[in-house]
Amino acid sequence: AQAIVAQDVRLGALSPPPRPKRPQAAGMWRPDAGPCVAQVEAWGEHADDVEYMRQLKAMPKRIMKRRELVIKNSDLEKAVKKQGKVSFSIACWALSEYSKSSGLGEDAASIIQV
Repeated sequence: AQAIVAQDVRLGALSPPPRPKRPQAAGMWRPDAGPCVAQVEAWGEHADDVEYMRQLKAMPKRIMKRRELVIKNSDLEKAVKKQGKVSFSIACWALSEYSKSSGLGEDAASIIQV
């Protein structure tokens, strides 16, 4: 029985017959999306956009001041674990162990700029 199956596989008897190609109608494709897609107004023209922009302008603006801190690395790691994703950046420079504000191990500190 195995020899017969092997012969049929070699002859291509077990493969499915090729599908006949269907002719496509010329009118099926069109360059625009058609009525199935919602028509969206440009940004700022919709009433909700205008209301949102008005609310943004009414909010008080706060400027973040650039600050420089000397902080122990252990405290910095605790703050990083608690902190979520924020929209400002922090630059961190490790102080030497011989620095006046730093030390060895748990006393190691860094300068950070917020």
